[in-house]
Amino acid sequence: MIIAMRDIMDEDITVPTVTTRLKEIFKAPKDLLPTVDTIIDQTAKYYMLTSEDLKGQRRTRDTALARQISMFLIRKLTNLSLKDIGALFEGRDHSTVLSSIRRIESNIEESPDFSKIIRDITSNINSRN
Repeated sequence: MIIAMRDIMDEDITVPTVTTRLKEIFKAPKDLLPTVDTIIDQTAKYYMLTSEDLKGQRRTRDTALARQISMFLIRKLTNLSLKDIGALFEGRDHSTVLSSIRRIESNIEESPDFSKIIRDITSNINSRN
């Protein structure tokens, strides 16, 4: 593989060039994690809301559901703690975040249609990453 890279890139084989090329090929997992902003933006977009709606105090049915989905996806797709996730949503308590995650998990188990919504939003998030 290194010889092929040398021929394609027309570079000498040196430790720095091999290191650089290997890093490009094997990205670290942290580079593959979506950002919190991407998750919130894509969830808001799916529900035709703004990111500020999701982060704020509005409690309409769609806003609350979208907010819960965002919390669920942030927990599943990033390394953030419940406390850190709550802080993103105007300082909500970690128990609120946990309750939201459990509610979404329950909805996924109960409804194939709801599972599809989660898959669609996740797909949108991953396409932006």
